[in-house]
Amino acid sequence: MNVYDAANERIKFVFDNFERVYVSFSGGKDSGILLNLVIDYVRRNSIDRKVGVQIMDNEANYSYSLEFMHRILQANRDILDIYWCCLPITLPCTVSSYDVDWQCWGEKDKSRWIRPMPEEDYIVNLENHPFDWFEEDMNYDHFWDGFAEWYSQGETCANMIGIRTQESLNRFRAIMNENKKTMKGRMWTKKNTEHTYNCYPNTLTTVTQSTTGERLTCGQQTLFSSGITTNCMTCFTWPACRLKRCALPAPS
Repeated sequence: MNVYDAANERIKFVFDNFERVYVSFSGGKDSGILLNLVIDYVRRNSIDRKVGVQIMDNEANYSYSLEFMHRILQANRDILDIYWCCLPITLPCTVSSYDVDWQCWGEKDKSRWIRPMPEEDYIVNLENHPFDWFEEDMNYDHFWDGFAEWYSQGETCANMIGIRTQESLNRFRAIMNENKKTMKGRMWTKKNTEHTYNCYPNTLTTVTQSTTGERLTCGQQTLFSSGITTNCMTCFTWPACRLKRCALPAPS
């Protein structure tokens, strides 16, 4: 099975098993691909319900990324339920030796905002937000979980997230971690709140070997039956990897 078909099979599983579905969209490559896959799936299968889109706008973003995001959303308003959140939220600060966090869209720092508040009708800000649980300058993680549970409306809910396991060990562990509750044993799902699961339909890493160790032609990819893909010649978990599906020697 190729990567595209595998992702669509997982998206089908999500719509078959969750009553409410939304996509976390950052404007990056992974979430952009995922959102387009979901839009195509909904239109191709004539699904009669809207898909939520949650955007955590951290105030600083590239103009081309913002243009890309608005273009996708505006072209698909008929099937999307959009929450572009420009709220005063506390985020980790990774560019200062003195401050460990900062507040995007902070009211007290309004004169120093990186860009003006967007004006599209799907923008959610301090003046119009529908979240009765929201507190100004609340932590990002608390907002993330709060939105997930709020959007579920007490029903089974999927938060679809696009990530690449090659980007960090934590992202790889999000998939491989056995100490989590999944939806029907799917390792690419993880229960996050009472009603909402994080789902990673397009979580795939580059593959250059098949499960039997046979080298694939350039550009091809494969998917392990477990739902995980990896390249054991470069994988940082080898030789501790539990899968051992590639039958390749340890890297020298």
